[in-house]
Amino acid sequence: ASEPIVPFAMWRERSIRVSNFGALWIGIAYSCTTLFLPTYVQGVMGLGATAAGAVYAVQSVAWSFAAVGAARMLAVTNFRNTAAVGAGALIAAGLLLVFADRASTIWWIGGAATLVGTGMGFCNTAFLLAAQVEAGWGDRGGIVSTNIFLRAIGMALGAGLGGAVVNFGVAKLAPDARDAVQQLMMPAARAALGERTLGEVGDAIGGALHDVYLVATVIAVGALIAAWRLPAGLRLNRAGTSA
Repeated sequence: ASEPIVPFAMWRERSIRVSNFGALWIGIAYSCTTLFLPTYVQGVMGLGATAAGAVYAVQSVAWSFAAVGAARMLAVTNFRNTAAVGAGALIAAGLLLVFADRASTIWWIGGAATLVGTGMGFCNTAFLLAAQVEAGWGDRGGIVSTNIFLRAIGMALGAGLGGAVVNFGVAKLAPDARDAVQQLMMPAARAALGERTLGEVGDAIGGALHDVYLVATVIAVGALIAAWRLPAGLRLNRAGTSA
């Protein structure tokens, strides 16, 4: 079309191109961490749905506070540094989850969830605003929607990738444990499983999820690279107001 809803010429701008790829990476990292936390909390650690919900709540609150912190940081520094702080938090969260085990406390997992929320708050704010700064007002709607769309695509890819890794890992380590996996997520049904089955299936899920969290960590490194690819001179006040 002569006047497309999304102006494809925007991809020529380095700040827009890098910000969009950054949004894609953080979307994948986000899904590979948070979507499988309830499975880890309930299936591996043996805690209830309340504990899993608390972990999600901590992550959401951290994201909100981090977004405010990112806005304040952008007032005194550039987009590169702000996004790098967020990517660093996502990497740290992935490493915490990689080294978690069945003996880990809920505080350990909650700390990782807090870092995920912090990383998303900083990265999402920085990448979303960085994509707008060098664009004209007439193009900002398409640019913002593209950035958010790519983050959503990343979340979908992360969910599919993480689910495939979990299914493959559990099938490899515990081929006959499909029904037992479902039982692990329900306290009443979990009690009916023997100690040996609990141990085998729990270890299989834990091992598979460790692989997912390793993938999330690697993807978060990609977000860090995207952050450092943002122009050093790109700041919030470069084009007046961009929020």
